[in-house]
Amino acid sequence: MPAKKLPESERIERLRIGATIRALRGTRSVDEIANKVNETYPISRAFLANIEAGRRGLPAEAAAPLAAALGVDILAIIRPDYYEPDASFQDAA
Repeated sequence: MPAKKLPESERIERLRIGATIRALRGTRSVDEIANKVNETYPISRAFLANIEAGRRGLPAEAAAPLAAALGVDILAIIRPDYYEPDASFQDAA
């Protein structure tokens, strides 16, 4: 049985979230981030790679642990257009 085709808007949202996560990860490996997320939410390296590639959606339960592993507010992942980093966070970087 073929996989159900996603609505175009959901496909685009998956790609956007995946690209955002990949950009926030920077030079850190997928393994490093997956291991940090695994401290509070079970996620595999392969599943995280599939999220980054837009093949899988980001589970709501994984968003906060992923944001913590990346060192950002959850809005940086799910709504980067509304995210404004805290000035103290920018000063620390």
